[in-house]
Parts: sequence; C-alpha cells; structure tokens
Amino acid sequence: MVADPEIVIQKRCDPFDRIDFARYSMAVGDPNHVHVDGVVAAEAGLPDVIASGGLVTALMDECVREWVETKGGRIHSAQRRFRAPLFPHRGIHIEGRLVAEQSETPDEAVIDVEAATEDRELITTTTYVVRFGRDARSVSS
Repeated sequence: MVADPEIVIQKRCDPFDRIDFARYSMAVGDPNHVHVDGVVAAEAGLPDVIASGGLVTALMDECVREWVETKGGRIHSAQRRFRAPLFPHRGIHIEGRLVAEQSETPDEAVIDVEAATEDRELITTTTYVVRFGRDARSVSS
C-alpha cells in the first residue's frame, strides 16, 4: 500500500442535460425510460430523469485508460459501486488515487477512482487493477 495515496487522475466534466442522457441512452441501447422520460422517473420515485450508470463509468474508464496507457499499461479489472444517481444539470469531478503500486503480481497497481458531483455528492466508486509491461493484457471487468 502507498502511505499517502498520490492523486494520479483529475478531470472535471461540464454539467449534462436531459438531451445528453437521452443521446447516451439511445447510443448504447439502454431501453430504460427512467433516463429519458420525466414521468417514468417520477413514477420510480425520482425527482427527475437520471443518467445511465454506463455514462459515468465510461467517463471513469476513459480517464484511467488515458493515464495507464501513458505508463505502457492496460486496465486489467474494475470493481464498481454505484452510490447515487446523476441528475441533469450537474457536472462531475473524477479523481483517482494510486493506492498500491503492486497488488498480486509485480508490474501491477491499484487505483481507487471516485466520481462525484460538483457539490461532492459521491456517484460511483471504482477500484481498478492495472498492469504494466508484459503483464499488460486486455480488459476484463
């Protein structure tokens, strides 16, 4: 473990609107109307439509992929926990900390990444195992 986990990823995303949610939902074939229809969202007990969890995780994955590829590695695995929905008109701040330089094998690292709203409401947390050198293999989640 790293004594003081180093921040290795920081990214801010502009606020998303309902159209962004609908476009993403259609692009990935997510048929859940809670992402596009306010009436359906209200019937589900939500104050508004919500982003597909895939939208937030795709942003997180891209941040980690960009960082790890600069080091000659790849994402090996990811374990996620969804904590709160993302509503329209809220931006996201993604921050990743290097928490272990080696986990089970040499040339491996663990990065804890959080996605939160601008007002620090935690949306999703993900622990990534990344591999470098000849241990860098394709992604598995």
